[in-house]
Amino acid sequence: LVVLLTVVWWAVQSFVLPEDDPLGLGPSVWLVPILATVLAVWTALRAMQSRKGEFGLVSVATVTGTAVQVVAQFLAAALGWLVVGLTAGYTVGRAANAGSLMRGSVFGPWPGTLALVNAARRWRRMPTWMLFPALLNVASITAVASLIGVLYGVEIAGYFGLAMSLLAMPAALLG
Repeated sequence: LVVLLTVVWWAVQSFVLPEDDPLGLGPSVWLVPILATVLAVWTALRAMQSRKGEFGLVSVATVTGTAVQVVAQFLAAALGWLVVGLTAGYTVGRAANAGSLMRGSVFGPWPGTLALVNAARRWRRMPTWMLFPALLNVASITAVASLIGVLYGVEIAGYFGLAMSLLAMPAALLG
């Protein structure tokens, strides 16, 4: 399904996005469905390992993912991939992080269909409760970064992204 969505997204964006794309975002649009899937898997695995108290595994996975991300983004920059390289590097880094978390995962026995249905029924309103705060959280970072890119240019947006990464580093180290 992700591959199909990616192909459709890529085909659509190649016809819809204008030739004159000042931020160079056009080619990176096809990575969005892949990145969303990788982020969902990574978040679920990180939450599962944290709940089990495997903080050492979470820390090692975070360092591994960050190292892979940095190497991938530098390689992409050397190839001149710009925004696509940053997005692809971030995606590869999160995938490495998820893979590292999955390596130490012990999922246990299958809980059974009835138990899953009961859990889904019991937690059915949770997405409704979490949607608005999650959207505000994402919008507070991405909307500002996008506006800075449009108003001040790609270079300043890059500095903003670097500053946000540096400010987020203490929280990332704590898990």
